[in-house]
Amino acid sequence: MPARVHAIIVARPGSSSRAQLLRTLDAVRSQTSPAEAVTLVMCGDASTLRESEAVGAVVEGIIEARATTSFAEAVELARPRVSEGSAIWLLAQDTAPHPRALERLRGTLERSPSAAIVAPKLVATDNDREIVSLGVSMTTFGRSVELAAGELDQGQHDRIDDALGSDVRGILIRGEVRDALRPDPALAGA
Repeated sequence: MPARVHAIIVARPGSSSRAQLLRTLDAVRSQTSPAEAVTLVMCGDASTLRESEAVGAVVEGIIEARATTSFAEAVELARPRVSEGSAIWLLAQDTAPHPRALERLRGTLERSPSAAIVAPKLVATDNDREIVSLGVSMTTFGRSVELAAGELDQGQHDRIDDALGSDVRGILIRGEVRDALRPDPALAGA
């Protein structure tokens, strides 16, 4: 049975950010396998969002935080709203997921019982053929290395199943380990 999913969207104020957020909310609403709940953490003034019908149709709650709140701190503010046992899907205002993104992430988590998190291939919003992030590995001397970024997506990396880490945007954290796995406040959530 697919895990219950609670999406947490972290947003920042601004006119371009608002347009990105509305695009992300529309994409979350259009998922073929929708999240059971969506919480929005606005790092700044949320008054206009509270009045927006487009926002109210998707989110179960809006949390207003200081403008200086990091991604990790914002996620931590939303965690008490997540039902016990639910997986957590982390998004940012500029992360407009593909309509089947959550369906595929859930399926991968289901088929991989030893995986604690699954992460998507991130592509550019305006060009879905350009890879933004595909995961992170590490050299033998401990330096982190992007597996793919800024290159044309021709399916050349689609067979990569395992990576040491990923971009925090879009990851799905298994419900059973969500208390142990959180964005690191020391890294501001990176």
